[in-house]
Amino acid sequence: MMRAGRVAAAMLAICIGFSGVAGAAERFPNGRKAALALTYDDSLESQLDNALPALDRHGFKATFYVTIGREGFPARLEDWRAAAANGHELGNHTLHHPCQGSRPGRDWVTPEADLDLYTVERIRMEAEMTNFVLQLVDGKESRTYAYPCGDVLAGGESYVDALAPMFVASRGVSTATDWIDRGEIDFARLATWGPTEVTGKELIAYAEEVLASGGIGTLTFHGIGGDYLSVSVEAHEELLDWLSAHQDEIWVDTVRAIATHLQSTEGE
Repeated sequence: MMRAGRVAAAMLAICIGFSGVAGAAERFPNGRKAALALTYDDSLESQLDNALPALDRHGFKATFYVTIGREGFPARLEDWRAAAANGHELGNHTLHHPCQGSRPGRDWVTPEADLDLYTVERIRMEAEMTNFVLQLVDGKESRTYAYPCGDVLAGGESYVDALAPMFVASRGVSTATDWIDRGEIDFARLATWGPTEVTGKELIAYAEEVLASGGIGTLTFHGIGGDYLSVSVEAHEELLDWLSAHQDEIWVDTVRAIATHLQSTEGE
């Protein structure tokens, strides 16, 4: 009887162990180990001309953080609408892309778009207006936000809490390659890496680090084979090829989809 009891206890422990592993794996759909969102800022034409066709060939959905007051959005409105209809997210990157002009190297910031001269209420209202316009374009009631330049102070006051209720999640900006959400997630300040002039191997190394972490990463692209802060078409394609080869391990989707999924499974 004692031996039978020990066997039963051992079997129970094994079952509990397997249950724990399965539960951990199910943090991401289909047992994937990590998640990566590909994001593209500033409504740039090279994103529509180069990045979007590549994403569609590979079957990946991405988030495009559009600034509706910049020429690249109204000039290619139907292309942005088509991208949204095909499952990509049109994220909110504000009306005028305001940044703090007082920070080093910000001589290019105009007074009209100087976040130091804003109030929290002004940035909140402009974000709300941008949401309204984007809903007219894509019909979506929920979306995510990206802080222009990664700045979160309007007139010296944080506007993070003011915008948080308006969005599923908000993404920061960083040039550090170790920006990965590894543990508890702050959906108001999602981690990211903003690569420029990098190789495909460097992009893949970041994706490998995200996968190894079991967490969430986002890549912040600007130009793809053109425009500014650019990454070459070749490097971008190398990354997509790698992600395609590892799509059973790493979940690639929009910021909205990833954040919504994780929020819905919290506490389960």
